Amino acid sequence: MFSNTKVLVLFLALSTSTWAQSDNQDYINYDSIIKDLTASTKIPSTSYQDPFDMIKIHGGLGLVGSYTSITTATGEHYSGFQRGLEAKLGIDLFSPLWRAEGALRSFLSSQLEKAVHATLNEFYLRLLYCNPVSQWVKLRFGMGVAARYMALNLNQAAGVVKQESSTPASILSLGLEMAITQELSIGAELAYRSTLVTEIYDSEMTDVTLSLETHF
Repeated sequence: MFSNTKVLVLFLALSTSTWAQSDNQDYINYDSIIKDLTASTKIPSTSYQDPFDMIKIHGGLGLVGSYTSITTATGEHYSGFQRGLEAKLGIDLFSPLWRAEGALRSFLSSQLEKAVHATLNEFYLRLLYCNPVSQWVKLRFGMGVAARYMALNLNQAAGVVKQESSTPASILSLGLEMAITQELSIGAELAYRSTLVTEIYDSEMTDVTLSLETHF
């Protein structure tokens, strides 16, 4: 009888141990399945950057000194220096290297030579390539077109003769952009303008511009 009791106790102990191990294994498998399902339902986070966030707008005010050559309707040639102001606005073309820019220029009445005074206003559009040569300096190459409106007062023996002309011109420019801060910079530029037609007074112009520019 005692022997049968020992056998029964041993059987119950083995059964209980087997059941506990089986239950623990089922719990571990269930927990693993839950973790796998949770991981599979998570959407991977992707860093999206709006391309418009990289686009900057550029504005500037500048002083212009130019050397202008003109030919009057009677074939007389004059040349001289003019001083003016420039206001410009530009925008990146989906890259910090390329920029589109438009500007207005106004030159005060200047005496080119003793016999002639000239007043000039200009609007231009151009494409700029801005090549960074260091952290704070960019080298700028530009080309574009301009519309120039010139008024001349010619002192002649018969009196003062007024002449006006509208001149389309091409532009080539080379300049430097030196950063003061991330938002401010100083620009220095040399540009050459040549007329696209011959039946006008304004023929060519070489100018230097110093400007204070902002970028935002």
